[in-house]
Amino acid sequence: MNKKVDSLLYPFLGKTNNIFLIGLRVSILLLCFGLTSVYAHISNAQSIDIDLKDVDITTFFREIQQKSDFVIIYRDEVIAGTEQVTVRASNAALETVLSDVLTQLELDYKIINRQIIIDKTSQSKEFTGGNTI
Repeated sequence: MNKKVDSLLYPFLGKTNNIFLIGLRVSILLLCFGLTSVYAHISNAQSIDIDLKDVDITTFFREIQQKSDFVIIYRDEVIAGTEQVTVRASNAALETVLSDVLTQLELDYKIINRQIIIDKTSQSKEFTGGNTI
């Protein structure tokens, strides 16, 4: 019985087919990596409908969390003293909504997996003007 199994597997275990098997494995691996990156890009392009008028930033964050699969992380001192926000967006990209609102408040964000991390806008991004010598 062992000889039957060996004879069935021989074409796949022979030296002539090793190059074919290596190529097949590499192709499958590359296909998996390609599909993973496409999935990650699509998940970040989530659209959202939101209509808020004169609400604090925590209400805005809560609404984003309820209408998306993301969790928003921030420190209280980062959002302390921020103005009220008004947002009206229909079928807009989540990143566009975040950029529009947070830029007005001088806040920045990063998306890592399913987390949106809020922080103050770094000074290096602002134009200070002047001459370089």
